[in-house]
Amino acid sequence: MDMKDLKIAVAGTGYVGLSIATLLSQHHQVTAVDVIPEKVDMLNRKQSPIQDEYIEKYLSEKALNLTATLDGAKAYSDADFVVIAAPTNYDPVKNYFDTHHIEDVIDLVLSVNPDAVMVIKSTIPVGYCRGLYLKYARKGVKKFNLLFSPEFLRESMALYDNLYPSRIIVGYPKIIDRPEFAEENEAIRSVTDVNMLQEVARTFAALLQEGAIKENIDTLFMGMKEAEAVKLFANTYLTKQEVVDEGTLPYTFSEDNPDEKWYGVNAYTSYAKIRSTMSDGRTSEKTEYRQININPSTQEGLVLGYLYITQDEADNFRLVSTSFNEIPLGENEINPHRFVYTLEYNCFTVNLEFDVFYPSCTVFDPATGEQKTHWMPMLPLDKNCFTVSEPELRYMGENTDENGPMSEYYYRQEYLFQVNRDVEPTEYDYQLLSRHMYVAHY
Repeated sequence: MDMKDLKIAVAGTGYVGLSIATLLSQHHQVTAVDVIPEKVDMLNRKQSPIQDEYIEKYLSEKALNLTATLDGAKAYSDADFVVIAAPTNYDPVKNYFDTHHIEDVIDLVLSVNPDAVMVIKSTIPVGYCRGLYLKYARKGVKKFNLLFSPEFLRESMALYDNLYPSRIIVGYPKIIDRPEFAEENEAIRSVTDVNMLQEVARTFAALLQEGAIKENIDTLFMGMKEAEAVKLFANTYLTKQEVVDEGTLPYTFSEDNPDEKWYGVNAYTSYAKIRSTMSDGRTSEKTEYRQININPSTQEGLVLGYLYITQDEADNFRLVSTSFNEIPLGENEINPHRFVYTLEYNCFTVNLEFDVFYPSCTVFDPATGEQKTHWMPMLPLDKNCFTVSEPELRYMGENTDENGPMSEYYYRQEYLFQVNRDVEPTEYDYQLLSRHMYVAHY
């Protein structure tokens, strides 16, 4: 198989599928398929829907030939390879893998492009792939080209582990010369060319080698059953991930030097500690940090040019009311929310506005094979964060403009915005609201 103009589709954009899609799209046209619109949209904006430093870096900085789609049939219809990285939920009590997502992809590929070579990357039980050859041969399928290539990846390091793999293994449907495998052997021969698939297995391994940075990678070709056993017994898998501790810190810090901390009345850090539990009982923990710094800006309500008021408004100048409102700027909480603190005077209005992205991290759900958003804790944002002094209106004297005489006034008022109550404000934290106003005598 000529590698030059290969088209590749990848079913699933979890850490297995997305890392493979990113790796292969360095040199080939790759289409990633998922059923979640938000993930597809993020990928097409060069944003990673999962947390993986190398995937995020490659998406933003590398010239990848990678697109994402919800339309699996279209993506598979002209693909030379379809890499299947669908979730396989495992029940440790029943010792059972739910593989229906894999077979949903296979059914769709066979309906639109039976010549495609399918490569399963998902974790599966030993004997599963040969069982698929038997199952689909019994269904009357005329052509069925399936390989298995186990992955040896760590969550959040998936692309790195593809760039520097410990080994590459590709399993093909080897004929096993033993009586108990006679029916499987006959099914395999009826739907595929074993010698051709053995060569295609070498082509797929070459694709993985081509995308990797590491050189001289140990590469092994074996029967599918052996490859499945290598995966199952060499690797444990993630069975649970949960947030075990979360809170806020009264400072922000330098990512290069975490001991370098900054304290401010409107700055703090949210954190969440995530524990991962593997199938062999081992656990590991990592802490996610999100640094938050909020700065209100002043927007005067519907005031253009000079502000003219009446003498009665000047004589009775006062703050009438304050209010605090939250305005979502998008359809979901990933979008920023705008907070507006409004000071309404008897003759004009001032708005103090600031936008906030709710801090979040992702937690892997093995039951669905998806990354789920976990919203991290925030310090309260309400009108109690604002402290305003008494407004002052100073008479500045008489003035004139092109239309005639007028009296000039100067309004000033200090305010403090403080979301972080653990920090004592300094004189530099107080902000000044001010403007000139005029009473026309014509």
